Amino acid sequence: MNVDYGAACTVSSTIGSFLGTIIIQRLIQRTQRNSYLIYALGIGLGLSMFLIPYQTFIDLQKDFENKKNIWVFNSPC
Repeated sequence: MNVDYGAACTVSSTIGSFLGTIIIQRLIQRTQRNSYLIYALGIGLGLSMFLIPYQTFIDLQKDFENKKNIWVFNSPC
């Protein structure tokens, strides 16, 4: 387990979530429109919809190049 990486991800996602919430709240208060929240969520989900399968494809391609058997079940522990 990579504790340093996990800690860095936890800290950065917490800060990003906090700042994003503050920015969206201030924008909604200033403009009185909730649509900015919907746009932000839509963009985030839209990016995830394309980037996650793309990253999975790249990982699979590397596994095939390294002759790794992707069908072998590894222990979850």
